[in-house]
Amino acid sequence: MPALKRHHDYLQVNHMHVISIASALRDTVDPAKVPWKDAASDSFLYLVVQDAGPENPLGHIKLMCPNEYDVYLHDTPQHSRFSVAVRNYSHGCVRVEHAVELADSLVAWTSGDTSRVDSLVTQGSGCA
Repeated sequence: MPALKRHHDYLQVNHMHVISIASALRDTVDPAKVPWKDAASDSFLYLVVQDAGPENPLGHIKLMCPNEYDVYLHDTPQHSRFSVAVRNYSHGCVRVEHAVELADSLVAWTSGDTSRVDSLVTQGSGCA
């Protein structure tokens, strides 16, 4: 919120979108119409979502692993983190050095198709 107050174009510059969670449609909302003063409230019905890619701390891909702790695997633009012994930078989630290759292997294992993940990452959809 402080960055958004200082820079009104913060969301756009950082490739972020506001999504309404008021319905299952998950419509994109104009940030100017969001009641930001209520952002800390449990009744705030919006999510800020950043596009996948080199600017996103999760990198190009996020692999969901259903579990009670919301821990998941993800890529990272900070490849230098893989050369250090301490890897607790992700608040409980796991950074994967070759995340796209892992996703390709998982998709190939379940469906036999290895081209889907690469094409989605190339398109920048962020969904596999």
